[in-house]
Amino acid sequence: MVNDTTANALDTIPCRTIPEEDPIFPIQTYDWSLLTQKIRNNVELVLKEI
Repeated sequence: MVNDTTANALDTIPCRTIPEEDPIFPIQTYDWSLLTQKIRNNVELVLKEI
């Protein structure tokens, strides 16, 4: 259950693709503060159930 919840939360985090000279391997950047907040929220929900 915890793994599913975490996976769902992390799945919704948007990323931005940055084009490079070689378009086969683009760079993805992530909103790390949003990622951190979503993980914290998920941990809080799990801890409330314990």
